[in-house]
Amino acid sequence: MKVLNVVPQGRVLDSLPTDCNDIVAWAKRCVDEVISEMSEYFSDEEVAEAAEALHDMLKRWQGRRTGK
Repeated sequence: MKVLNVVPQGRVLDSLPTDCNDIVAWAKRCVDEVISEMSEYFSDEEVAEAAEALHDMLKRWQGRRTGK
């Protein structure tokens, strides 16, 4: 099941592997999966821009969790 297909249905968690105990590692997997899937629909430049934004968002979130 692809992440982008289940977003409108609110079933994103169903599409992700559950063998990850670390929430940060799980979030990184989710971001990587979405970037991979969106490459089917967008140009390389658009994917690169979105990937940078998603990775920056993940870094900010991780920093808040760790207090850094």
